[in-house]
Amino acid sequence: MLKLHRPIEELVDLAKKLGADIPFFLFEQPAYVEGIGEEVTPIKVAKRYDVLIVKPEAGLSTKEVFGAYDSEEPVHSKPDNILLALTKGDDELLSANLFNALEQPAFRLLPIVKEIKNELKVMGLDKVMMSGSGSVVYALSDNHHLLTHVAAKMEKKGHLVILTATKGPKK
Repeated sequence: MLKLHRPIEELVDLAKKLGADIPFFLFEQPAYVEGIGEEVTPIKVAKRYDVLIVKPEAGLSTKEVFGAYDSEEPVHSKPDNILLALTKGDDELLSANLFNALEQPAFRLLPIVKEIKNELKVMGLDKVMMSGSGSVVYALSDNHHLLTHVAAKMEKKGHLVILTATKGPKK
């Protein structure tokens, strides 16, 4: 973005000093992220999705969410299934495997996050998940018309709403 003309490894090194999530953004494409965020493996996705991002007025403290999670029995996702779903364009597999272990503690700390997720599902979206430690919830869809309709409803409820799209093959 800044055209620094530096090797990606050097930029990742600098980025991880700013924050664990920062190296991912250097790649400007879907990626599998491991470690504390510094191990980024770009992936080729089969489909391009429209993305609805919904954030309630209230936010969550990452420290509090992780503190609440620490008191729970650990639950783990199956990232291989998500990677396969994205590379094959398998919406059903993707929907069945979207998972965020921090959702339950976040839902307890800020119930509106759970309400938003449930509302998005009731309105016909099936690829819905909380992002990170919250309070943002996002939905993926290839139905732009539906996302536009849902976005308007969420905006009327006073939530911050952003419509964007993933990079990938054109629909």
